[in-house]
Amino acid sequence: MLEVKLSSLSARLHKPYTLLHSGNCEHFIVLRHPSDPVSGYPQILQVTPPISTLCRACHKVPAVLSVVGDIRLGESPCILCGPCWDAMGLPVDTEAITTIPLPVLPTVTPQI
Repeated sequence: MLEVKLSSLSARLHKPYTLLHSGNCEHFIVLRHPSDPVSGYPQILQVTPPISTLCRACHKVPAVLSVVGDIRLGESPCILCGPCWDAMGLPVDTEAITTIPLPVLPTVTPQI
């Protein structure tokens, strides 16, 4: 999926789609035709609250993976740390599950 370009996807105009990128950032989009009126765009359909970077299982360690499609987690995508993902063991249906490494944010150290 990392090599897929948006222009290569087939989509219908005026139908809602969910765009997932960076492992845990969701956007709801509606494609419009160039002849559609320009005023009133973009329309905000939902304001997604910021997602914590802590693991959703232990709430102590920074998450390193976004897991999409695993019904054991209760939410999709779900961000987890490495130890919690390892402790869960392999899922039964591995083809339906996608794990995406989260980008590592640079740490800022104060200069004195």
